[in-house]
Amino acid sequence: MRKTILIADNFEYEITDLRKSLIASGYEVRVVAKPEEIFPLIQRSKPHLIIIETRIPDLNLELLIEQIKGHSNFATVPIALAGNPRTVEEKINFFNYEIDEFFYKPFEAEELIVRLETLLKEAELALEKVPASASGFNGSLAEMTLVDLLQTLEVGKKTGTISLRKNEKEGLTYITNGEVRTATLDNLEPQKALFRMLTWTSGSFSVRMQQHNAPKNISMTTQELISEGITRQYRWKKLTQEMPPLQTIAQKPGRYFENLNKDEFLIAEMVDGQLRFSDIIEKSPFDDIKALRILKKLYENSVIKAVTNSFTKTEENAVAEINGKNGNPPQDDRLKSAFAKVLKHSEHQQISNFERRRIERRREDRSEVDRRMGYRSRQGNICLNKSELMMLRNKLTAEIQQEN
Repeated sequence: MRKTILIADNFEYEITDLRKSLIASGYEVRVVAKPEEIFPLIQRSKPHLIIIETRIPDLNLELLIEQIKGHSNFATVPIALAGNPRTVEEKINFFNYEIDEFFYKPFEAEELIVRLETLLKEAELALEKVPASASGFNGSLAEMTLVDLLQTLEVGKKTGTISLRKNEKEGLTYITNGEVRTATLDNLEPQKALFRMLTWTSGSFSVRMQQHNAPKNISMTTQELISEGITRQYRWKKLTQEMPPLQTIAQKPGRYFENLNKDEFLIAEMVDGQLRFSDIIEKSPFDDIKALRILKKLYENSVIKAVTNSFTKTEENAVAEINGKNGNPPQDDRLKSAFAKVLKHSEHQQISNFERRRIERRREDRSEVDRRMGYRSRQGNICLNKSELMMLRNKLTAEIQQEN
């Protein structure tokens, strides 16, 4: 799914080139010029990043920012201001707002896209750090997959829910006394929803120990599901290693296919030059592994191909694609160059210090992530790394052994 960037700007001629560059880079761009239409458009389009021109007539900038940050659906969305302040005091006032960036005009599209990628990546990382509940724990799927979580709750005979988030999708698995009862994801039937989530190795999870009344819609035992999950993870990894990134758009070189069976023909017909490999897998009537295997065969036989430079930026760092063209410098150098250009505009040391601190914060895992997530430290909240989660599993194992 493409990410959406909303630009609130009444100077259309100043954003024309930027808008074209963003669209060419794979973003969906929404533009609004009237102050009274900004927040309604934000509510409708649900952007991943917002850019606001500071000189829009009759715009109460402070009130708008407070309105955005105060809304639960948009509290984590990065906000950048854009403009060309005339005085040092005006610049300092803008930096006092709860914003994430300031873009000076006129824009340099390539520089600005690099900075946008940094903001979006930070926001994505922030979403992986979901605040834990008072009676649960959370972490990254890169450290513990659904298989690991099922093992943990099965050993401890625990009751609760497992919430998984990947990009903009969220799935739930309901456990009672260590046994899986049902699962939900989009409009999939329970077992297919669970099987799809078993292959997720990126995103975040949150486990909440709580009672629920979920019906028993999955007949397989937890041990059988764990075994199935391990098998699926292995097959998924092996198949995807020999294919383009699944977030790449699939395309057919021609309209005529020969020697295809019924299932292969059905998948080939789904390729329309708009859907990505991952979209086709999710929309196909087949099991995900079967759909992936068919796509792989079609790709290897040149029935379909990957569209060059169509890699979705919601999944990977698209800056790497920019860096790989025409011998451009590495990302770190590009970022340093971009920030150096920003600092050139500064007419006051206080602004330079502000930007330098911002750059330094980007080089480490900042506590600023907490502000973006819209939560503060509260008693009972815990965030665990992989080793701590493994210790928790061992503790649960020891407890159940003592009870027996």
